Amino acid sequence: MAQVTKIDNTTKTVTFEDGTTLTHNEFLEDIWHPFWEKRIAGETLDFSSIEHFMKRGNAKTSHQLMKAKKLEGFFEGQSDKWMSKGQKVALAGAGTFVILAAFAVVIMKSQGVF
Repeated sequence: MAQVTKIDNTTKTVTFEDGTTLTHNEFLEDIWHPFWEKRIAGETLDFSSIEHFMKRGNAKTSHQLMKAKKLEGFFEGQSDKWMSKGQKVALAGAGTFVILAAFAVVIMKSQGVF
């Protein structure tokens, strides 16, 4: 990052060592606002963050907040699960099939089929 060499308070411009200048409005529009877009204190905002910004609550916003919190809890609970019950059954079935196929190959080799 270039170092600041000159600050002009009358025109509100900053000159950097590489010769580029930046005004206050350019800084706000090109750097500051895009950086903070949909962010507060470095956190990305979503609907579940509404509790931090509600000045007055009503039934609708509270209901939506509770739905968002419930969905967030559901996803947290799902992330702890490694496999669903159906996936475990399918994996056990595939494992059993592979073991039986291996036994069949060994028996056929001992009988002289292969």
